[in-house]
Amino acid sequence: MTWDKRPGCCTRCETPVYEIGPNGAVGRMTDLGTQVEFLLSDGTECDVTFCTTCAAALSPGDFGAVWDAVLDATGRELADRHPTERVMKTIPMTRIWPLAILRRRRESPEQPGVMVLDRRGA
Repeated sequence: MTWDKRPGCCTRCETPVYEIGPNGAVGRMTDLGTQVEFLLSDGTECDVTFCTTCAAALSPGDFGAVWDAVLDATGRELADRHPTERVMKTIPMTRIWPLAILRRRRESPEQPGVMVLDRRGA
C-alpha cells in the first residue's frame, strides 16, 4: 500500500485538511483535519496530518505505510539539495519507525494557530 503525503492534505486519502492559498501556501486547518502524534522507536515524536475519518481508522498495521509516506515527502522536500545533504537528512529517518499513537490534535476554532486535543471520533 502506498500513500502520498501531499502538503495540506490527509496522508491517507488526500482530502484537503488545510486551507490552501492561491500561491499554494498552507493556511488554517479545516474541520476535517487532525494531527496524529506518533511515538517513534527512538523515543521522539512525529505529527502526521489526516482527515478525521482516516485518523479514526488507523491501526498498527498502517504505521509502516504512514512512515513510508513521511519518508517520501521528506525526500521530495529535499529534492533540490545536494545528494550528500539528502542522504544525511533521510538515512537517520529510515532507522526509526512509529510504535504507537500518543494523541490526536486539531486547531482550536477559538484560537487560530493553537493546537488542542481532538476528541472527535475517539
